[in-house]
Amino acid sequence: MKYPTILRKYCLSLCSLLLWTTPFLAQEGWLAPQGWQDSSEVVMSDETMALILMFDGDSAKVQAINRQLYAALADTVFPDNAVFAVMNAFQVDLNGDNVTELICQVGTDPAYGSVGIFRQEGGHWVCVFFENFGHHYHGVMLSVLNISAREKVVAIPELELRGSGVYQEVTHFFKFIAGDIHHCLRLLHRNHIMGWGLALNQQISTTYEFSGYAGSDRIWVIYSYHYFPGPVLQGDMYWEGHPELTIIEGEEGITYEWNAESKQYEPFFSENGLSREQIAVMEELGQDRLFQDAFAGELAEVLKTGSRQQKEMLKNYLEMAGR
Repeated sequence: MKYPTILRKYCLSLCSLLLWTTPFLAQEGWLAPQGWQDSSEVVMSDETMALILMFDGDSAKVQAINRQLYAALADTVFPDNAVFAVMNAFQVDLNGDNVTELICQVGTDPAYGSVGIFRQEGGHWVCVFFENFGHHYHGVMLSVLNISAREKVVAIPELELRGSGVYQEVTHFFKFIAGDIHHCLRLLHRNHIMGWGLALNQQISTTYEFSGYAGSDRIWVIYSYHYFPGPVLQGDMYWEGHPELTIIEGEEGITYEWNAESKQYEPFFSENGLSREQIAVMEELGQDRLFQDAFAGELAEVLKTGSRQQKEMLKNYLEMAGR
């Protein structure tokens, strides 16, 4: 995923989305993040009505900024009649240059908004990042992490897949470096599936934390995995799964280290830890062959030292999976 600087051609227009909405949205309470106040300046045009919200400050200065933002609407890249609001806005110095950036959710519904990062340059608001993230029926949870470092990390979750018996969610990590936003890691958060006639069902989740040491820029990620069979018992319907019958399960950690050249957090693999193939299969759903290859050693150990029920169940799974 790349976020090219072509966004800058839209800078003045996108930054004007700080912020415009209808009084209805304000009445609904969506535009009342803590620490913000209504500037009481509503600007009307033939097709839009903008209600700009700014931080507490001198009213004349606030009104001047409002006029500047509204003037940029003339070159907007959004469709006519579009109405947007800002939600969950906060300010932070992302790259340690003593200039604060404004991070917010932009949209008409907290559950379906986009994420914008704005910065003042040369007396004008500039949009350095604007992207849609799917959250469905819950709002976006914006976070700034590794706050003791000069370059902070913006974390944005995204729900990639959902349905009956299936759920996949990831977290995107971004850094603001040399005037550009860089997507530096896509980390699996949850990846579950049960049913669907699959031989292999799974429950995968992760937790993470940044290193607390000064000068260290790394993320410690713990993967929890539980693989269990589908309809392997006599009388099972094709949609059934058996989380009580474990094929393999475990909890292991791996370090993601910052690579300044690639501007990525990259996994560090040790001889006795999780492998690249194991992490890759956790990103998938119901991939029997990949799973069997990645966890061949663990499966062999179950067949060797597992209980009678485990061995029988695993043999049934391998037969059902065609191996």
